[in-house]
Amino acid sequence: MQLRSRIQHLEGDTMTNLLPTVRISRLIIVFILVGLAAYFSYAYPVELFFGIGFSCGAALILLTSQLLGWRAGLLMLVLVHGAILCFMPPSSAFLLHTGELVIAMALVSRWPRLGLIGASALYWLCIGIPMQLFIQFDAGRPTQETLFFTYAVMASGLGNALVAEFAAVYGRAGMLFGHAKQGQVVTLRISRALLHLTLAAMLGSSMLFFISGGHTFKQNMMRDLSRQASQSALTLELGFKAMSKAERRGLRLNGYLERAAAHNLIRNVLSSAPYEAILTSHDGRQLLNVSNGTAPMKQWHSLIARQEYGSLHGQTWSPEPSRPELAGAQWTKMSYIYSVYMDGFILHVRLPLDTYRNEMYGVYAAQLVSSLYISVIFGLFALFIHRFLVRAVHRLALVSGGIPDKVKEGVAPMWPQSKLEEINWLVGNFRVVTEKLSSMFMESREQAYYDSLTGLPNRLHFNEHLQNAVGQAKRQGQEVYVMFVDLDRFKHINDTLGHTVGDLLLEQVAVRLSRDLDPHMFMARLGGDEFVLVLIAEEEKARTLAIELLADLENPFHIGGEELYVTASIGIGSSAISGYEAETIVKNADFAMYDSKAIGGNGYCFFTPPTTDLSHRMRLEFELRKAVDRQQLMLHYMPIYDRESERVISLEALLRWTHPEQGLVSPGLFIPMAESCGLLKPIGEWVAREACRQIKEWQNNGEAAVPVAINLSPTQIQLYGIVDYLEQLLTETGIPPELLEVEITEEVFAKHPERVIAELHRLKQRGVKVWIDDFGTGYSSLGLLNRMPVDGFKIDRTFVHGLEEDTDKLSIIHTMMLLAQARNWLVVAEGVETNGEAAALKAAGCCLQQGYYYSKALPAQKVSKWFGREGR
Repeated sequence: MQLRSRIQHLEGDTMTNLLPTVRISRLIIVFILVGLAAYFSYAYPVELFFGIGFSCGAALILLTSQLLGWRAGLLMLVLVHGAILCFMPPSSAFLLHTGELVIAMALVSRWPRLGLIGASALYWLCIGIPMQLFIQFDAGRPTQETLFFTYAVMASGLGNALVAEFAAVYGRAGMLFGHAKQGQVVTLRISRALLHLTLAAMLGSSMLFFISGGHTFKQNMMRDLSRQASQSALTLELGFKAMSKAERRGLRLNGYLERAAAHNLIRNVLSSAPYEAILTSHDGRQLLNVSNGTAPMKQWHSLIARQEYGSLHGQTWSPEPSRPELAGAQWTKMSYIYSVYMDGFILHVRLPLDTYRNEMYGVYAAQLVSSLYISVIFGLFALFIHRFLVRAVHRLALVSGGIPDKVKEGVAPMWPQSKLEEINWLVGNFRVVTEKLSSMFMESREQAYYDSLTGLPNRLHFNEHLQNAVGQAKRQGQEVYVMFVDLDRFKHINDTLGHTVGDLLLEQVAVRLSRDLDPHMFMARLGGDEFVLVLIAEEEKARTLAIELLADLENPFHIGGEELYVTASIGIGSSAISGYEAETIVKNADFAMYDSKAIGGNGYCFFTPPTTDLSHRMRLEFELRKAVDRQQLMLHYMPIYDRESERVISLEALLRWTHPEQGLVSPGLFIPMAESCGLLKPIGEWVAREACRQIKEWQNNGEAAVPVAINLSPTQIQLYGIVDYLEQLLTETGIPPELLEVEITEEVFAKHPERVIAELHRLKQRGVKVWIDDFGTGYSSLGLLNRMPVDGFKIDRTFVHGLEEDTDKLSIIHTMMLLAQARNWLVVAEGVETNGEAAALKAAGCCLQQGYYYSKALPAQKVSKWFGREGR
C-alpha cells in the first residue's frame, strides 16, 4: 500500500510538472497553425471581383495579438508578411494593410478599450485613406476609380478587424488558445455589440452588392466578348479561305505582298475595338503581329511562343506583376484572348478589357451608392437604439453603481427617465430596492451604532467618532479628552432591586448626563453602567464638566415610587499625556476611572503615569479584568513522569498571563489578585474549559492523550459551584472523565469540610481523579485525612529540595509513602530538579515525579512529544 501511494504521489507530481510544458507546447502548435493559415490566405485570396480580392490573413494576425498579446501578434506579422514579400511582389494595398496591423496592435496594447475596430478605423482615417488617395492620384487614376479602390481597401482592413473581434468575443477562439474555460462568458458593452452589428451590416451589404454586381457585369461582358470573337473568327476564316494556295504559301515564306494582304484583312475585321493579334503557323513560328489601340504585351508573346495558350482560349488573362502595384492595377492589364484556326495558320487575338473600365466602375458606383443607403439606414437604426436604449441603460448603470455607499452617505440617486416603458419599469424597481435598502440600512445603523436602551451612541460609534476627533485635534493643534463615567455600586442596585429598575436608572442617568453637554461634545454608552464622553477643549473645561456631571448625579432618581441615590467615578484621559493615539487615551481614561474608584468613588481623576507600586498594582488589576476577552491568558502543561515505566503518565495545566507590555506576569502575583477582586470564578471556568478543549483537540488529532489536572482553589469549590461547571463541561465536550483530574490544597477543608467532601464525592462518582496538592504544608487532621475522597497527594517541593543530603526530609518522605500505602493512594513528588533528588525519591518508593529535571511547563503545541514517550 505504501509503494502504491508513493507511485501515485510521484505520478501526481509528474503531471503537475508536465502541465505548464503541455500548455506551452499547445500554444506553439496553435501559433504555427494559425500562422500557416494566415500565409495561405494571403497567397490565395478570394477573388470577389475584377482586381479586388479578400484575405483573412490580417484577421488571424489581429486575433493572435488579441489573445496572446501584441508581442505574439507582431512576431506572426513579421513571419507571415516576411514570407509573402520573399515569394511574391506585394501590392500597395498589402503594404497599407501591413501598416494597419502594426498601428492597430500598438494602439490596442496602449488603450485596450479602443478595440481592434476603433484602432483600425483611427488608422484609416488618419493614415490609410490619405496615403491611398495620394498613391492613386499620383498614378493618374480617374477620380471614380480612385474612390472605389480606396473604399475597397479600407473595407478590407475594417472587415479583418471586425472578423478578429467577432472571433475573440463571440467565437471560441479563446478556448483554442487556452485563454478561456468551458462555460466562461466573455462580456461586452451593448454599445460595442451595436457597433459590431452596424459595421457588419455596412460591410456585408457592400460586399454582397459588389459580388453580385461584379458577377453580373462579368457575365454580360464575357457574353459580349464571346459574341465578338465568334463573329471575328468566322469572318477571318472566310477571308483566309478566299486566299489562293500561292498566297498562303507566300505568307508562310514571309512574302511582303502576302503579309500586307493578311495585315489588311485582320485590321479590317478587328478594327471595331483595341486589339493585338499574332499570326503563327501550325509549328508555332510567328508570321505577323498586328495591333490597334494597345501596346504589345511581351508576357503574352512568351505565352504564345511556349505554346501554353490553348487552355486560355475564350478566357480572361493578365500578366503576373513583377513589382509592387496599385490596388486594381491588374485589372488595367487584363485581356480577353481567343484563337482562330485557319488552314495552316493560327491567329491569336488579345482584346484589352480596359475599354470596359468606365462601364464597370459605373456599375460599382451604383452598387456602392445602394450599399451606402443601406449603411445609412443601419446607422440610423443603431443611433436610435443607442439613443433610446443604450444611453438609458448606461445612465441607469451609472446611477445604480455604488448604491450601498450612497445609501450609507445619505445621498439620494437622481434616477433617469426614458421614453421606453420597460426602462422606466426597471428604474422603478431600482428605486424601490434602493428605498428599502436605505430603510434597512437606517435600521441596521440604529442597531449597530446606537444603544437600544438609552438611545446613546454605542461602542462602535464611539470608536469611529474618537478616531475622527483625534485627527481633528491633531490637525488643529488642540487636545482631545476622553471621560469614563462608571456608576458606583450599580451592581448592588441590579442585584437587590432587579434588572428592570437598573435599566430604568440607566435611562435616567443618560438623560441627566446629556443635559450638561455642549453641541460639539459626544457621549456614548459602552455597556453596563459605563458611559464615555469625548470633547476637544482645554483641561479646565474637562475639569468643569466632570464637576457638573457629579453634581447632577447628587439629586435622587425617582423610579417606581422609590428614591435612588447614585454616585459615579470619572476617569479622564487626554492627548496631552497619552499622545494622539485613540486606544492609549481610552486605556488611560479607564485607568484613571479605577484610580477614582480606589479613593472611594464619587469623584474624578485625571490620568497620570504610575509612580507607586500601589497604583501599578491597581492598573495591573484593571488589565487582568480584560485579559480573558483579549485572549492574553493561556495554559502551559507540565508533565508528571513515571520513573518505573519511563514515560509521562499525566499533565498539570498551569495558567500563564502574557501582558502586551510587561510580558509574562508571575502567577504568584495575578492569581491572588484575581481572587481578591472577584475574577477567580470567570478565570477558573476559562481554565477548565480550555483544558477540556485541548484534550478534545488532542483526541481528534489521534494523539495518545494523557490525563490533565487543573488546580481548584477553596473559593471555587465552596462558593462558585465549580463542580457543577465541570460536570457540564464533561457532558458538552464528551471527553472521558478519566482524562480530567483536579488538584486541591488542604486549606479547602478548613471551612465547611462536609460540603467540600460531598462535592469531591460527586467528582469521584463521575470518574474524575482528585489530588491533594502541596501535601504536608497546609491544614489537615488525621481524622479528616481518613475521610478525604482523594486518589493521591503531591509532596510539596520543600520536602524534595536537597533530599539526597537531608536525612530528616528523607524520613518524612518514607513516612508519607507508608501513609499512601496504607490508604492505597498515589504519590507524586513536585519540584524535582536534580538527578540525585530523582534517584533518592525512586529509592524511597516514589516513582511519580514532576519538576524542571524532566521539563518546564510547555505550551500545548509542544506537549504532544511527551505522549507515549519512553526514556528520558
